[in-house]
This record gives sequence, C-alpha cells and structure tokens, in this order.
Amino acid sequence: MKLNGTAVALLAALAGGSWATAQDRRIEVSPDGQLTVEVRPSPTDGLVTTRRRDVLYGTTPNWTSTLRRQVSGLAVADLNGDGKLDLVVGCYTSNSYPPYPDWENLIYFNTGTQLEATPSWISADEVHTNDVEVGDLNHDTYPDIFSANGGFAFSPSVIYWGGPAGPSNVPGWSSQVAGGTWATDAAICDLDHDGDLDIVTSNQGQ
Repeated sequence: MKLNGTAVALLAALAGGSWATAQDRRIEVSPDGQLTVEVRPSPTDGLVTTRRRDVLYGTTPNWTSTLRRQVSGLAVADLNGDGKLDLVVGCYTSNSYPPYPDWENLIYFNTGTQLEATPSWISADEVHTNDVEVGDLNHDTYPDIFSANGGFAFSPSVIYWGGPAGPSNVPGWSSQVAGGTWATDAAICDLDHDGDLDIVTSNQGQ
C-alpha cells in the first residue's frame, strides 16, 4: 500500500514516534540573505518565569546606586570573568544646577548577591559619554568597552581594553574623526560577516 506524506506523519504521531518533514523545519534568513538559521524546539518554549506571584518585577528597587550622576548609557556583561553580570555606566556632563561635579564612566561589579554599592572601577578620563557598548573587539577573549563620546569638547570615542580582572580604566584606542563630530549612540555587530565585531555610531556636529 502506498501512503502519502500526511498519512505517514499521522501514523507516526499515533504510534508515539517523532517525525518531521522539510516543510516542518523552521528556517529563518536574515534580510540581507547572509545568515540562515534553523530554529529548533527548546524545553523552555512557552515558559514564563515571574517574581512576586503574578508580577514580573517588584515595584520597589532591590539595589540603588549611592552616587548622584547623569547617566547616558548602560550595558550589562561579565567583565571580570567570574560568571556574574556586572553593570557598565556611561555618564555625561551638562550645565545643570546644582552642577554634577563628576562624570567619569563607571563599572559596578557583581558581588554574587547584588551589585557593589560604590563602583570599584572608574575611568581615568572624564568626558561626555552618550553610550557604552561591550564586546570582544580585539579577539583576546576579554570583553572590551566602547564609549561613544562627544559633548561640547567633541571628545573622541574610546575603547577600554578588557583583561583578566576587568577592563583597563585608561582608554587604549580613540577614534580619529573630523573635528566638530559628536557621537550620540553606538551599536556593535559583525557588519561584514568576517568574524570580527564592528562598531556603528550615530553622530551630530557643527
């Protein structure tokens, strides 16, 4: 007896077996056609984890920074290789009143139960930062921090290179762009599919 694909699939399902055809596979292709992935089922599909009964997050903060700063960008990553997520904070300056006396970039390292109350990493430079991004930009396995800078001083964007204990607080790379350019945002991705992370910035200027 000859059975079509639908009949075979039905018989397999009734017998308790698993069976998939090419039509059942979920294939997704990036808009530029460069990346193709097959999405496969996961044991956590359809599961939602909540806290405080039916509320995803509590209504009061569990951690609060002790510093008064103007914050322009945040990034979360394990920056010192201890398996815990740390918080990178980009800070900016302005003519606010009362004035903000400090605007270095900061890292609050994770102590295991929460973030440290006072950041133990403070950037050596103090410039107007609009965004921070984290990625292994030089292929040494350590996460680096890209700081998209600007402000009225038109400070160049910089990279703090990562290391075993965390990134250096002294920039090891700075952008070389025409004067009067102010970076407003940044994104990290492999734009040319060569295995290296690239950086895109949006800018304004005069």
